[in-house]
Amino acid sequence: MSRFFARCLSGVLLVWGVGLLPAGASAQQFATDRLFQRQHQKTHCLQDVKERVEAERSRSEHTAEHDRLINNSLWFRFRKGVNLGESEQRRFQQIRQGQHRKSPALPQQQLFRQRAAQARQLRQNCG
Repeated sequence: MSRFFARCLSGVLLVWGVGLLPAGASAQQFATDRLFQRQHQKTHCLQDVKERVEAERSRSEHTAEHDRLINNSLWFRFRKGVNLGESEQRRFQQIRQGQHRKSPALPQQQLFRQRAAQARQLRQNCG
């Protein structure tokens, strides 16, 4: 009889213990877990910044130097008697009449500095 009573009691305690387990069971989070997660997020952010900087680097922009080269090329071709295309003729006439203003495009070095500052800011935002 005592053996039967002991088995019943152990069964009841087991069921009662299992019933309480899901309510009170939660994963313990250590400080190292939070550090790992923070570092993981920072790494992903820096990777995104790197990809964005590479995309910016590969993109070509119209610079003031580019405008000067086009204008010098038009003058050279005009002096040598080479036929100019329709858009080249319009641009050349604007240059001769003084209507063609200086390009609002940034010089290459200023553009480089601006992109570097933007990349620094993006990296700082990563944490």
